[in-house]
Amino acid sequence: MKRFGMTYCATAALTLFVLIGCGGKTEMSAGEGEPTPAATTVSQDGAPAAPVHHAMPVRERQAREREQRKAKHPTAFAVQGAVIADQDGGRMKYYKKCERCGYVSSSGVSTSVPGTHTSYRSSFTCPKCKNRQQIVIKSN
Repeated sequence: MKRFGMTYCATAALTLFVLIGCGGKTEMSAGEGEPTPAATTVSQDGAPAAPVHHAMPVRERQAREREQRKAKHPTAFAVQGAVIADQDGGRMKYYKKCERCGYVSSSGVSTSVPGTHTSYRSSFTCPKCKNRQQIVIKSN
């Protein structure tokens, strides 16, 4: 018996393959730690359609959300008197640096990243050469 260009046996085998879960591939469901079979759809004429995956794995989703949060914050860069050590989202850590003698402080300063197209300004006196050094950190 032919059914839409396929034999009945081939249609039954394909349907069984889809119902089993497309070769056993599973994915993590959105609030549970147990894997569930991939969802499938069936068209009105009874022929199976391609598998539909409703949710991405939890770890991948969390990593993507972290990257999107970081992308929302501007990037800080030192213009003078500082060395940026770390930046995580809206916070940054920098070390004071004397431009005259090259001294870099051993303790870092943690503060928020300046807003887009603005700058963070401060100053310090170098303990090595007593130079009054300006600190300028800008963001894009």
